Amino acid sequence: MITDKNLLQLYRMGFLPGPEESEEQFLRRVERTKEFSQGKEKISLPLAKKVQDLFHITPQDFVRCFDNKKLSFWEGGATFFYEDIPLIRLSKKKWLSFLYPIEEIASHELIHAIRAAFQESRFEEFFAYLTSKRSYRRYFGPLFSHTLEPWVLIFALFLTIALFNPLFLSLTLLFFLFRLFLRQRIFHNCLKRLKNTKNPLSIALCLTDKEILHFAKQSQEKIKQLLQGNQDLSPRWRLIRLLI
Repeated sequence: MITDKNLLQLYRMGFLPGPEESEEQFLRRVERTKEFSQGKEKISLPLAKKVQDLFHITPQDFVRCFDNKKLSFWEGGATFFYEDIPLIRLSKKKWLSFLYPIEEIASHELIHAIRAAFQESRFEEFFAYLTSKRSYRRYFGPLFSHTLEPWVLIFALFLTIALFNPLFLSLTLLFFLFRLFLRQRIFHNCLKRLKNTKNPLSIALCLTDKEILHFAKQSQEKIKQLLQGNQDLSPRWRLIRLLI
């Protein structure tokens, strides 16, 4: 059985157990990721400084490359998965560097790599955009939660222009903005409820969408009881208890 010390050490290196992962599966994923990173360029400080500051994680084994392949024209980077091994691809488009500093893009994608074992789309981008230096990006950045959603907005824009009717674009944009407002409220309520713990952001990073929704509705005392009283022996919940 992995010791508490080793579990915390792996977290500090950026390895976060997923909701459905057993200890054996988690350790196997760690080993495969380390093997994949041998001899390759990796994300490291200072590119990951914001992740270290917010989540106390100093990554050592996440591979990155500069390549525009499979990136949309507006994307500064993306994280691709080969089975459960992340590869962080950063854009070579120079004009994007005027909009997004490379450190910000790398930190953003690193969050996706750290949460490789999570299939949770609702609040994933909220964690990633916390690494942004700009407050408006931290708020409006998670407007989309799926890679196809920007195309929905583009299609609505196309219909608006083709039919000379602003209704399509207005309603689509209103839907995304209202959803963002609700999710931001839930997300920050959850963080507020965790503020009395030792590592609120680190604990939140370990949570599923369902748990974030649940925690946002509870009192701080109730959440403390839920966290400390949970007897789940999975690696993820063991880590959460250690981070309290």
